[in-house]
Amino acid sequence: MKTFDHVNVLGLLGLTFDADKNPLVVIPFMANGDLKTYLVKKKQTLATSLLMRFASHAALGMSYLAQHKFVHRDLAARNCMVDSDLLVKIADFGLSRDMHESDYYTSGDAQAKLPIKWMAPESMERRVYNARTDVVRN
Repeated sequence: MKTFDHVNVLGLLGLTFDADKNPLVVIPFMANGDLKTYLVKKKQTLATSLLMRFASHAALGMSYLAQHKFVHRDLAARNCMVDSDLLVKIADFGLSRDMHESDYYTSGDAQAKLPIKWMAPESMERRVYNARTDVVRN
């Protein structure tokens, strides 16, 4: 995350440790929280143009990740954050993979917990993950 530098991808400010030596990630404050909660809370007052802008922000962020050979694997409104200027940023890289070594990631652990409901069919069938499985349902 520390190398990400895109307006629609949540960056890393730093890393610190709590009293028990557990790592804590420091990220920018996102005044409007996650996109899913924001959409539910404001659903009666959101203009179509704003919803399209949110979708565009998410697409730009995912395009940036793909260009940098990162696969998110869990893009969802709950994993996007909204700042005070209503700018959407891709976040939650818990399932992301660095793709610099190859063009795809294959899960060797058949027991791994993955977001099955939202996964591309080829990811479920062959446990293959790449930039296309992040955004394109083949």
